[in-house]
Amino acid sequence: MSDDGTLNAHQVAEAMGWGYRKALRLIGDEIPGYFDGYRWMTTTRDLESWKSANTVTGRHGKQRRRGRGRRAA
Repeated sequence: MSDDGTLNAHQVAEAMGWGYRKALRLIGDEIPGYFDGYRWMTTTRDLESWKSANTVTGRHGKQRRRGRGRRAA
């Protein structure tokens, strides 16, 4: 992270545990960001506010069945 509180897509991906392409897709579309010459940037404040607004607490996600196996009778 830089000293002025800005993050590029690589730093966002690392901080959130995402891949680089997912960070690129979300910055500018869902996460407030801007294009700085040749890279997408966001601020730590914008990332934290987006994270708190998009976090579901107290809910467990459904487990997804994978494959084409038979269902138990």
